[in-house]
Amino acid sequence: MIKYTWDIVSLTKRDYPTVKDVVVQVNWIRTGTDELGNSFDYVCESPVPPPVDFTNFKDLDDLTEEEVIEWVVSSLDPEAIRAMDAFIADKLGAMNSVTTVIPWVKMPKKAKKKGK
Repeated sequence: MIKYTWDIVSLTKRDYPTVKDVVVQVNWIRTGTDELGNSFDYVCESPVPPPVDFTNFKDLDDLTEEEVIEWVVSSLDPEAIRAMDAFIADKLGAMNSVTTVIPWVKMPKKAKKKGK
């Protein structure tokens, strides 16, 4: 089973004549982590439409990561999220089929039986 999480990397802000620090873009990561601890990140950015009503404006310092994640999720089509999760799952599946080797570490050879 893969656990998916959202993280906000950064916010891009813009100043308007009547209000400052308006978030106009969100850089985010969707991470999938499998039961073996392998993870894969899908990194993207989403533009945020300017607020239509500045009377309901929330100061940048008062925003929480959870609120911004809600913006991101609500701006994406559910099918796009499913496709993103499928992409992450495919990448994690490929990771699980890889074997790690250290070429300069030699494995012990099997001992030969005497007399044969």
